[in-house]
Amino acid sequence: VVNDYYQSVYEPIKDNKGQIIGMLYTGVSLNLTDKLRESILSTIVGKTGYMYVLGAKGARKGHYIISKGGERDGENVWNAKDDNGDLVIQKIINQATKNTPGKISQILYPWKNKGDSVAKMKIVSITYFEQFDWVIGAGTNLEELEESSTIIYSSFNKIYLILGIALFISLMGITLTGIFMTNKIANPIKSAIIILNHIANGEISKANEETRNLERMYHGK
Repeated sequence: VVNDYYQSVYEPIKDNKGQIIGMLYTGVSLNLTDKLRESILSTIVGKTGYMYVLGAKGARKGHYIISKGGERDGENVWNAKDDNGDLVIQKIINQATKNTPGKISQILYPWKNKGDSVAKMKIVSITYFEQFDWVIGAGTNLEELEESSTIIYSSFNKIYLILGIALFISLMGITLTGIFMTNKIANPIKSAIIILNHIANGEISKANEETRNLERMYHGK
């Protein structure tokens, strides 16, 4: 449309006899969603984690819309299995689409990325944005979340004279670190939802500003 690509929706307009007499159209330039795509691709969760987007329904169901590094975009991963043999992508999509709008839930599963010699437990935060039919995920290896807690625990464990206090403080540290890190992998999704809502509502200037905020938050730009 006018030398540009748009994310578009078309609906027929009918008279009282059910005859089509016109068409209703709305669309937004994909230049903006391309900018959001780049922000998603460059967002690092923890040390090695990343964000991704999957299609949830229709022809795009189970296909990567945005994959790690963009390397698998368009690939059908609906039948992908985790290291236990479970259909993890189906589990992610089914869970996300059951969520109420804006709700973010977490899933744990063993996963082996390309280049990994063994599978690692992974935690992913997921949500569903119905207007774009996007299942948005942000995940990282569970060991990265546990690392800080382990350091806290082991350091206090050496102080035998105040073992009781150390144990209490270390357990509190583990709990608080876990809460902090779980929120951390959900925050990129929250930012993406805000941007997508602005796009869906035609609030382009607000979407641009939120995209810049996302870039500043995770990339220091």
